[in-house]
Amino acid sequence: MAISIETSIITASQNRNAAGLSDDLNWWCFGGRGAGAFVQAHHDGIRIGQATVVEKPPFPSQGAFRVAEIGHNYVDKAFRRRGIFSKLVDEIEKFARIEGISALYVTPNSESEPIYRKLNYAFCEEPAELVLIPFDNSVAGGTHKALTEIQKDEYINLTLDCSRLFKGCAKYLQWRFAKPSAEFRFFCSQDRSAIMAVRPGSPGPLGVYVLSEFFLCGQKPPLEITLEYVEQLRQTLTEQKPIIFPSTDRCKLKDRTAVRVYRNFPMAYKRVAEGFIFPSTHQYQFTDSDYG
Repeated sequence: MAISIETSIITASQNRNAAGLSDDLNWWCFGGRGAGAFVQAHHDGIRIGQATVVEKPPFPSQGAFRVAEIGHNYVDKAFRRRGIFSKLVDEIEKFARIEGISALYVTPNSESEPIYRKLNYAFCEEPAELVLIPFDNSVAGGTHKALTEIQKDEYINLTLDCSRLFKGCAKYLQWRFAKPSAEFRFFCSQDRSAIMAVRPGSPGPLGVYVLSEFFLCGQKPPLEITLEYVEQLRQTLTEQKPIIFPSTDRCKLKDRTAVRVYRNFPMAYKRVAEGFIFPSTHQYQFTDSDYG
């Protein structure tokens, strides 16, 4: 069966709806500060596969190199195991070379991980997993002061120099927290030492809040401390929903107030240009805002 691959690259001067994308995909692919592309596989005029690539800010230790994230990978079930996924990734790698991107990275799920390994993507040493705090449980030791809601601009100013995977800037953070389908809310303690961003989870059978970022004195704290502050966040939010967030912390959960609910999802990367060294993520606390 012949499968045609079309790479769609829409710039700011072009019609952003030309590819018939959702608001979220338009925002993700073409609303940021750098290069972006939407790659699609068609059969008989019907889109049967897709992937995105978006340039992200440089890693602090690799400021001279441009990096981009692969995301939104999908192939229709009826057309899987035909090499379409690999073709989509190959198109992305060609685009990256043309654009002068030095490295690509992705956070594969259980289905795509074997494919990325076959395509010679290297995997980082610290995978993350999702931790769920049910709304009907309380975290012992949650004795921190109440949180106050703040505006996005203040949140960005307060966290601009905080420890993130990328060397972000105000414009990047404005874009990151402007996802059309996500209504981010921002909170901080009175002394501004604890700062959080939270959003509703994607529609589905399990309604949750997602802790997108949490900084304590400019750093991402370990899981035990995060759990205590999340208790304060729950008391501040009006809707009683579970709160979920990624964590690389392997500490043993002392009680059943929080549960690990999702498999490890490691970060994988591939060098496109010589000289790029992927930064170590050892003990780095991944959060929702690090991923696409």
